[in-house]
Amino acid sequence: MVPRGPKSDEITAPLDLTDPRFAVGGVVGRGGMSVIYAATDVQRGGKIAIKACRKRDAAAWMRLQRETSVLAVLDHPRILPIYASGITPSGAPWLATRLVEGTTLEQKLKADPKSWPKLLPHVVDVADAIAHAHGRGIVHRDLKPGNVLVDQQGHTVIIDWGLAREMGAAEPDAPPARPSAQITLPGAAVGTPGYWAPEQRAEGDVVDPRSDVYSLGATLFRMIAGHPGYPVVPLGADLEKELAPAPPALRALVARATAISPSARHPTMAQFAEELRNLVPGRRRGVPPLLVAVVVLLALASIGLLIYLLP
Repeated sequence: MVPRGPKSDEITAPLDLTDPRFAVGGVVGRGGMSVIYAATDVQRGGKIAIKACRKRDAAAWMRLQRETSVLAVLDHPRILPIYASGITPSGAPWLATRLVEGTTLEQKLKADPKSWPKLLPHVVDVADAIAHAHGRGIVHRDLKPGNVLVDQQGHTVIIDWGLAREMGAAEPDAPPARPSAQITLPGAAVGTPGYWAPEQRAEGDVVDPRSDVYSLGATLFRMIAGHPGYPVVPLGADLEKELAPAPPALRALVARATAISPSARHPTMAQFAEELRNLVPGRRRGVPPLLVAVVVLLALASIGLLIYLLP
């Protein structure tokens, strides 16, 4: 059960960290449960971001604490690193991370709905990063275009890990292995409508990497079709018409990733990533050009040596 906390009201006072390492500036972003402040690392120099709860709400506080616990075990260039974390004098959690200035995939799609082909490499980046998280035993559970940020240099960053869970995490009423395991209420649907997997809607507390596969497939669906899938498109519906702008191989990938049954989807995010990578121009893994050149030169040298030795 969710522990008791302060009443759910907006926090309007300036953020007080009581931490001399950081000089907190103004607000640079807001979410449903959190607010992002620009800050300066006084000791090391440079700009950072401070994420804190925007409401005095126990569920929001637990979500931010979970995000802190999850990010602490992940190490990937597409996932924000944690520099520090703590509790304000009022008892609210906060975390310090890299300041990323950019726009989300959702914002890019709204600005230019036909830009989705150019945005596919970012989905490959997300799949690679989530595969890393799965390898560390973490499932994101809320993948969607609004949680994928593209910075000003074109780099992809996955944000908002507040709903993430450990694979095989204990039920909320059982003693958790770590604080991050005890967050979600039993039977509560977890994720975002249009992107959460059917098992998340039905049971609410399923922790399975294939749920992330579904969500990333649903993200591709939104990019191509111009709108989210379910409930706009009924579960099990023929996706051919909705995905008509995409080539057949990409349509097949989306259909498999968003299958109702988890067993019908890609078994791992790594497999999903590799299949998508082979469909994105310039992202297919192959033999490096330098290695090809070396092999060709060695072959030519061998032929020359053979000719020289022949009588």
